[in-house]
Amino acid sequence: MIDDFDLETAENDDGGLEKRGRRVTRSETGNATRSDLTQTWREPAVSTPRCSDCGRPFSTEERRLLHRGLEHPDRLTDHEREAYATVATAERGAHRRYVLGALIVLAVTYFGFLFAYAIVA
Repeated sequence: MIDDFDLETAENDDGGLEKRGRRVTRSETGNATRSDLTQTWREPAVSTPRCSDCGRPFSTEERRLLHRGLEHPDRLTDHEREAYATVATAERGAHRRYVLGALIVLAVTYFGFLFAYAIVA
């Protein structure tokens, strides 16, 4: 069986676009059966930051800068390069804090179970 999605796009009440996806399952004989709507999401009517090269939408300007710096580095202006360097440095710091926090939680959980086992056994 092969799973695929059919997408439909329509304008919603507030002027944004609404996309609906239908899962299509094709058997090995080629027959297609459709299930009910499996995904519905809305693109907001307000403008969101989009990549000027590929048109991909982003939730924040920082995410757009990271994308352009990683996917389209040859098309950046000098100002965008500086902004990318600043955002990438901040992102690396946030990632390191996240990893350190996850490591601390893992160590506390491990030693918690170790002490609980030592008490029970």
